[in-house]
Amino acid sequence: MMYVIASLVTVFALGFLLLTLVGLPGTWAIVVTGALLAWLAPVFAFINVSWGYVAALVGLAMLGELIEFVASAAGVGKLGGSRRAAVLAIVGSLVGAIFGMTAFAAIIPIPVVGSLIGSVLMGGLGAAVGAFIGERMIGKDLDGSIKVGFAAFLGRIFGTVGKTLCATIMAAMLIVLVWW
Repeated sequence: MMYVIASLVTVFALGFLLLTLVGLPGTWAIVVTGALLAWLAPVFAFINVSWGYVAALVGLAMLGELIEFVASAAGVGKLGGSRRAAVLAIVGSLVGAIFGMTAFAAIIPIPVVGSLIGSVLMGGLGAAVGAFIGERMIGKDLDGSIKVGFAAFLGRIFGTVGKTLCATIMAAMLIVLVWW
């Protein structure tokens, strides 16, 4: 039973880590998994996840969200981008990440690698296009819109890297706890 639960937790933790790359709440899914394990720990003596570890997971998830938000907002806001540009950058990054994840999996047929590269690059490109469109919709000139779009691209990349680093630490904590 121990190996089945540990294997399932490992698969789910790695899957949730991938969700983080496409802008979905993978960090929070890891927190929920940790909380479920802490709740089950009294029933299954081999589960070593305590509520203290769950609190650490919550802290890391909040840090990841903060990094992502600050990097994305800084990308658009640094150059005076509009609220519409920021919202469309978020929508564009999500659409781009999902598209990139599937398209690059076919282009680079190495398991996981193509999806990861596509998700990050196309998510950034989607953020850039969304911010660009948002700026053009409010009448900003072409040069200013391009600059805000590029800033959104960089913000999305840095935010994704920071949040993914937090998610990687979280997934590793959970996997180590269920196996040892």
